[in-house]
Amino acid sequence: MKNEKKLLNELVKEMKKYKAADLAEWSGYSQTYIKKIINGISCPTLVAAQRIADCFNMEFLLFDKEK
Repeated sequence: MKNEKKLLNELVKEMKKYKAADLAEWSGYSQTYIKKIINGISCPTLVAAQRIADCFNMEFLLFDKEK
């Protein structure tokens, strides 16, 4: 659980560098949903977190990749 919170915090920190409108356009999620994530009102699903992270080429990995 601690690892997930750290990853989510990193994602939100990165999201704050961009306008919610841009993130919404790039990710396909609503601007309202993006703002709720940024403001800590909503927690994104794993799929949403990965899709948003992909917008700025950020890896969002909960598990180590197999070697």
